[in-house]
Amino acid sequence: MTVILINRARRMKLFTLAHATYCEVLGSCGCTVVDRRTRRRVAQSLTLAAGARSSELPEAVLKLGDVIRAVASGDLGVERVAPKPKPRASKTERFSVESRRARPRKGSR
Repeated sequence: MTVILINRARRMKLFTLAHATYCEVLGSCGCTVVDRRTRRRVAQSLTLAAGARSSELPEAVLKLGDVIRAVASGDLGVERVAPKPKPRASKTERFSVESRRARPRKGSR
């Protein structure tokens, strides 16, 4: 599930997406590689202007201490976005796909 963060404060908000918490909860590293040779990574950050809405973010962002405090104080709003359901194939579409796979090709033995 993804979330949208809404800055309700009159000031800009900056959140550092710390590797120790954000990347661990996310399950993959979201840091930027600065030097490919040494593989030094730098944590990303999220900046929200006053009254701005973020794009869809992973739910792992809600585990950050700064975000938890901002939501508790009312400076930051959270809007959860449900994943879009996958379109289901109709019976005729499923039948035609299955029949094409099962049918031998012309000229093959």
